[in-house]
Amino acid sequence: LEVFDSIKCQNIYQLFKQNNTWFVPTLRLMEVVYPDAPDWKQDPNVKYMPKGEFDYFANEYDSIIRNLWGPFHPKVEEKRRNIVSNMNEAGVGLLAGSDAGELGLIYGFSLHEELVSLQNAGLTPLEVLQTATLNPAKYQNAIDSLGTIEQGKVADLILLSKNPLEDIRNTKEIEAVFTNYRYLNRKDLDSLLLDVENYIKNEN
Repeated sequence: LEVFDSIKCQNIYQLFKQNNTWFVPTLRLMEVVYPDAPDWKQDPNVKYMPKGEFDYFANEYDSIIRNLWGPFHPKVEEKRRNIVSNMNEAGVGLLAGSDAGELGLIYGFSLHEELVSLQNAGLTPLEVLQTATLNPAKYQNAIDSLGTIEQGKVADLILLSKNPLEDIRNTKEIEAVFTNYRYLNRKDLDSLLLDVENYIKNEN
């Protein structure tokens, strides 16, 4: 923090933009691993984490990673968010990714938490939404088939009951999913989640 150079950072951002280098912030991971962060094991969605993964994190990796990162530092956290916001303002391409598979990050659910973290970093809800939709399509040079809702594009999308452009947290209000030529309503989705939960309960 004492030697941080915003001018050097801006030069790097412009280099990223010039070279079409994309950045995945993974803010959520850092919010989970601080020693004094809320206990990830109390997350109600932890029941969907594979047993082997949960046991490894809880019994071995948790103490290791928390000791490595050290205590929460408000100014460091603020600077991390500012860097992401400044990158966005400089035109650097941002992609949503939570680092799922790391400590306390539950596949699928952690992406929604990452979107909230990006909003907390200063991105508008629309900009956040684009990090998980339009921007990945651009990164993959697949804008002709993905990234936006248009006739002729792949119907790979979710139907929400609340507007994510008002608050990105509304991406969690899922009513239905269209994927692989299938329509899954809320009842179907709940059934899939229950199957996962029961499978994990029955793991040896």
